[in-house]
Amino acid sequence: MQNNIPSAYRGFQSINPTTNQLLENFEFETRDEISNKISSCFEAFKTFKELSTQERTLRFLKLVQILENQAEFMARSIAEEMGKPITLSRAEVQKVIFHIKYYCQNAEHFNRQIPVQTEAANCYTAFEPLGVIYTIVPFNFPFWISFKGTAAYMTIGNAVIVRGSDSTPRTTRLIKKYMEMAGFGDEFQIVNSKQEDFEFIVSNPKVRGVSFTGSSAAGQIIASVSGKHLKKCVMELGGSDPFIVLEDSDVNFAVDIVINGRLKNAGQVCNSSKRLLIHKKLYEQFKEKLIERLRNVIIGDPLNEQTELGPLARKDILVNLQRQVKQAIEERSATLLYGNKIPENLDQKFKQGNFIEPIVMEVTDLNSIIMREETFGPLFALYKVEDVEEAISIANSTEYGLGSVVISKDTKQAEKISKRIECGISMINQACFSDTRCSAGGIKRSGYGKECGEWGCHEFSNIKTYWIDEQKK
Repeated sequence: MQNNIPSAYRGFQSINPTTNQLLENFEFETRDEISNKISSCFEAFKTFKELSTQERTLRFLKLVQILENQAEFMARSIAEEMGKPITLSRAEVQKVIFHIKYYCQNAEHFNRQIPVQTEAANCYTAFEPLGVIYTIVPFNFPFWISFKGTAAYMTIGNAVIVRGSDSTPRTTRLIKKYMEMAGFGDEFQIVNSKQEDFEFIVSNPKVRGVSFTGSSAAGQIIASVSGKHLKKCVMELGGSDPFIVLEDSDVNFAVDIVINGRLKNAGQVCNSSKRLLIHKKLYEQFKEKLIERLRNVIIGDPLNEQTELGPLARKDILVNLQRQVKQAIEERSATLLYGNKIPENLDQKFKQGNFIEPIVMEVTDLNSIIMREETFGPLFALYKVEDVEEAISIANSTEYGLGSVVISKDTKQAEKISKRIECGISMINQACFSDTRCSAGGIKRSGYGKECGEWGCHEFSNIKTYWIDEQKK
């Protein structure tokens, strides 16, 4: 995932990526303002953690009602601010609603005490909140990732300060508004902080944990600084997921899966498939079918119901993608087969937007930049493999370990292969995504710690042992 720590010179700006016109400026908050928010959040935490699970759940159920009523408005805001097609923006809102409902339905279970058999008269383990969790959110799913961790952390009784992306501040502001409408107070805060304020925030003793979604490079810095201050972290970082197509696969099916996964959010998805490893017997057919399908992808206004591919969220992301393509061509490690152009049929008003056609590249050297680095955009990097063993070897050769996809009619064989791939999420005959009910997170430079499910609750909980004996006469 691309670095979402802001430049001190850019500030928080809401810019429409379809036209690159400024929508709204947001000022950085001063350190005094940030300190006051941390203090008020911690004071609110003292009360919030004492609420019953049912009382906290009632607030989240109220939030669900608000989000259901505001779903279309929220979706349009996401589409306008970061370029996600409106159909996918609606899906993001609905995913948040499902996510919150899930934690409401399971809150009592996730807050349970677990009996432990010992010599004690009574012994059990309890899950208790830590305090204020500082959550840093990227631009690509500004609504979903704001709640992906937050819903879990607050279900267990933590307070949260969200530092939204510097390029989607209007969406973050709306989240704060809806939380207040649902009855949440200072136990949920948002902050527009500078890059250099990170250590100032994390060093505050009232901040007990850090949750970060973003690039591996930024995550390394954040984890290092957090470790210096002994703060627990959850890091959901970059990925360069393999997409393995086995010899027995249906090519049309495989192409459908990879397009659905890779074009989602204009390829700005950390766990989308970025390295396509195709069996040699299917390679030419797969390549032809892929390009044929991509020629018909509808590119344009994200508010148009028919749009399948909108603009990239920021100009710098587009520039970086073009840099990677250019370097791969110049170093002769990959050949451009299709795309990498501004779409010809765009309306004139969108000519200054961050639009680009899908890109298909044939990799000839595994050391290519597009195989080494994460590519954050609609780029399909194809590589022909001789057999399963070569595919597994290449899949594991990267420093990343977020997700993987294996396509095969033989699901048992595909499962055996998936067990040999070093990653946190293994998908078979399905594009990679995170599901509320399942653990989500990576290994290696893709991060550590888990989100979603019960795991998401307990990452930032004090797993506390109670040992109780009677007094002996």
